[in-house]
Amino acid sequence: MQNKSSMNKGILLAGAIVVALLLLWLAASLAGTSVREQEPASAPSASRAVPEEELNYDLQPVMGDRNAPIRIVEFGDYKCPACKRWTELVLSELHEEFIADGTAAFYYIHYPFLAPDSELAAVAGEILYHMDESAFWTYHTRINELQGEKDEAWANESFLTRLVERDIPSIDAEQFRAELKELKHLDTVKADMKIARKFRIGGTPTVLVNGQEIEDISYEGMREAILSELSRQQAQAAK
Repeated sequence: MQNKSSMNKGILLAGAIVVALLLLWLAASLAGTSVREQEPASAPSASRAVPEEELNYDLQPVMGDRNAPIRIVEFGDYKCPACKRWTELVLSELHEEFIADGTAAFYYIHYPFLAPDSELAAVAGEILYHMDESAFWTYHTRINELQGEKDEAWANESFLTRLVERDIPSIDAEQFRAELKELKHLDTVKADMKIARKFRIGGTPTVLVNGQEIEDISYEGMREAILSELSRQQAQAAK
């Protein structure tokens, strides 16, 4: 009986350790959504407001209704691990609660500063956006899911072409490959980077709500910022 009791205690202890490790992993993952990849030349900056007319909403890929009262903007780099975590852990929840019902729209602005192939990945996104906006969002999801190591040049022409061929069959792969070789729409990516540097966006992901930078970009922080902005708009409308 004593051996059986000791065995049961051992099983319970092992189970408790596994649960504790899982909780620690989850906490670390969620905490990571608040960590940004900083551009080497930039210091961490205080929260700022960016004039919305400077964000060129009409030229940016959008998820949701462009007429939504809440406009969420991410400055992102496809080689940024923190951007991947934010997309998977936060954007998905924001879509379910705010974007799907038309309360918010999500805009993506390229800020590919981490490596030369960051820029190529951004160009690929712009090519797809101009070919078919829905293809852009498929690409946005898949390149985050398939993200390689930050210090490796994985976002190369071969990888990007294979991604399109395999995961976005609606796109003419030969046209995509040709436009990628000529770096078509690189000027659009450069224009996005000009916005980021003009307003001293120091790293990725940097997230704005109606032009106001959000310091806490966890889901809870984003939800609070969105509800606060909705309340402000309602109060303004009631005057």
